[in-house]
Amino acid sequence: MHSRTNWPFVALLALLGATPVQAQTPADSPVNKQVREGFWLEMDVGYAAFGCEGCGPRSNEVGLGFAIGGAVGDKWLIGLLSSVSVSNFDKDFEEREAGVMGLGAHYYPTPFSGFHWRGIVGVSYVSHGSGDPEYGSIGGFLGVGYDTPRTGSFGFTPYAGVVAGSIDGETFNSLQIGVGVSWH
Repeated sequence: MHSRTNWPFVALLALLGATPVQAQTPADSPVNKQVREGFWLEMDVGYAAFGCEGCGPRSNEVGLGFAIGGAVGDKWLIGLLSSVSVSNFDKDFEEREAGVMGLGAHYYPTPFSGFHWRGIVGVSYVSHGSGDPEYGSIGGFLGVGYDTPRTGSFGFTPYAGVVAGSIDGETFNSLQIGVGVSWH
C-alpha cells in the first residue's frame, strides 16, 4: 500500500510543538517590545488542504483570512475574524467556499515576542458558486502565528491552523498554512 505524507499537517505539528525564543535583553527594553495598541487589521492568504464527509480525498485549495479589531493590552488582539477555503479554479467543478466567521483573538504569551495563538469561534458556512451561503452550527479555527518585526505599523505574519465546521450535520475541515499582512 502506498502512503503519502501530507506535508502541511507535518508542518503544523512542527509549529505547534515549537516554543517561542526570547532575546537575551532585559524584559523592559524597548528593543524587543512589539507594539500592539489601537486598531488592528490583517489579511491572510495561503494553502488549504480541504476535506469533508463524503467529499472524497482532500483537495488543494486557497486559504483566505480577514481580521479587524483592536488591541487589549500587550497580549491580546480581539475582533471579528474569518477563515475560509476557496476551491476549484478548475473548470470541471463549481467553485465552493467553506469556512468560519465570528469573534476571535490573537494571544501573545509575552509582549516581547511575535509568537501567538490565534482562534475564532463563530458560525460555519458553505457557499457554492454564486449562490447564497448556507450557514451551519458553531465552527472554529485554532492555530499559531509569528509577527515579524514591523516597519512602522506594517508587518508580515506566517501562520498555520485548522478550520472546522458543520453544515446540516456534515462536517468539514481545512488545514491552512500561509502568510498575513497586518497593520496595527
